[in-house]
Amino acid sequence: MSKELWQKLDKIRGFEFRDPKELADLLQKEGIHFRSSELTQWGQILATRFGRHIGLFHVPEWLAGIFDSLTKGIGATTICDPWAGIGLLVAVVRDTTEAKRTLAFSRNDAEAALGKILVPDADWRIGEPIELLDSVKNQIDVAVSILPMGAKTSVPLTIATRTGESVELAGRPWKSSFGSDVD
Repeated sequence: MSKELWQKLDKIRGFEFRDPKELADLLQKEGIHFRSSELTQWGQILATRFGRHIGLFHVPEWLAGIFDSLTKGIGATTICDPWAGIGLLVAVVRDTTEAKRTLAFSRNDAEAALGKILVPDADWRIGEPIELLDSVKNQIDVAVSILPMGAKTSVPLTIATRTGESVELAGRPWKSSFGSDVD
């Protein structure tokens, strides 16, 4: 971890936060900003300090590296994370793809408030991810996410693959190209 990141973290040592919104307010007040490359480390510190009690999940650096490798060389105009949380993953993929437009969806106002501070260039939207996806008028070139465990929806979502095949993602399980069932 860089000396600069440690100095940023020292500025907020000792503060108590009830939710991500309070942390977002303090970061904004103190003028603390993070480079995308620092966000996975920052997320790990947040998860360690606050745990899951305020709803934060971090993206481990090794997993961010996998997403980085998978999206490297993809010429994306628009990327989207429908379950962005505080935006750590979408920041990594935005940098890798150099996408011009980044969509980050969150079901939680407080997480989105922190996400807007951590990933300010993203177009943050709050609501049900499936409904927000349905409202996107332009093509999404890359969709990435770490889906919430056990989350279900009764709202069907049908996407078109690059080959033109339609696949229904929600409302019923379907077979992926890897042969496993996906909800």
